[in-house]
Amino acid sequence: MEVAISFFNNRKNIEYQDALQIYSLFEYIKKFGDQVQIIDYSLYDSKGKNNKLLYDFLEDNTILTSIRYNSINEIKEYPPLADKYIFVNGDFSELSACALEKDKCIAYGIKDINKDEIGSIEQKYEKISTLFDIGDNSVTRCLDPMFLLNCDQWDEFSQKSKLNVEKDKYILVYCDNVTKDILEYSRKISEDLKIYIVSDKVQFMFYKGKRIKNAMPYDLVKLIENAKDIVTNHEDAIKLSIIFNKNLHIILDENKEDNYKIEMINEYGLVDRVINLYSDKLEEKTDYTQADEKINSLKEITFKFIQEKNT
Repeated sequence: MEVAISFFNNRKNIEYQDALQIYSLFEYIKKFGDQVQIIDYSLYDSKGKNNKLLYDFLEDNTILTSIRYNSINEIKEYPPLADKYIFVNGDFSELSACALEKDKCIAYGIKDINKDEIGSIEQKYEKISTLFDIGDNSVTRCLDPMFLLNCDQWDEFSQKSKLNVEKDKYILVYCDNVTKDILEYSRKISEDLKIYIVSDKVQFMFYKGKRIKNAMPYDLVKLIENAKDIVTNHEDAIKLSIIFNKNLHIILDENKEDNYKIEMINEYGLVDRVINLYSDKLEEKTDYTQADEKINSLKEITFKFIQEKNT
């Protein structure tokens, strides 16, 4: 079977999480013997800071369509040849605009949609899934694409990294903007360990460690896998910390809508891992019992959603 996957990205600037999700779903579907390609839409913007690096990663590690689509209408008018189309992370307007033949299309992993909107697009898709329960029995609850690969598969992926890091010998700070407060908190938990930083913006540099620049996705995975603790405000770091069972310290940005992140924190029992930068460090180790149980319960459901055709 030929499968074409389209990831919607309304930021017009691909980030590590996007690249890791695309790679995860590509690898997951490919293992069932299907021929898979990623629809090259909203993946590359020359003005984006990391776009060239992450686009090159996708070119090297997945199969992109020969056409780079500039609009949803172009996908609808000139879709790549496929037996199945999977539209991922779309919102209501994107999913409405991009529907092709209903019996060939599924909408996967919708983050933000309500019951009324679901009703409006049901007639355009063979089946629909969301990442969280929205109280509608007509849709399926599925796993985030990153959870489709297990710990061993992510470990194998990380072996592509050329970074030389020692296990449990450093704290990883992976944030949009590393402020003085974030570094002060990280120093509290680091004790005598180094602090490694992955960030576009670092306001202060008074620490023992180093900043990792131009990190590839497998570098990021390796850094998370081998760190003693993770300090982050990124969803992908939370997911990888769950996969590798790493000790986690979550920062929530008060000035930014983090609805999906908050849903994930609640769903996977990580509320006690949200930190106050001005308080003492979290002493207890992260308990992933609830997260592991939830992910395991959804694996078979997700497999059936992707592989089985509605009757």
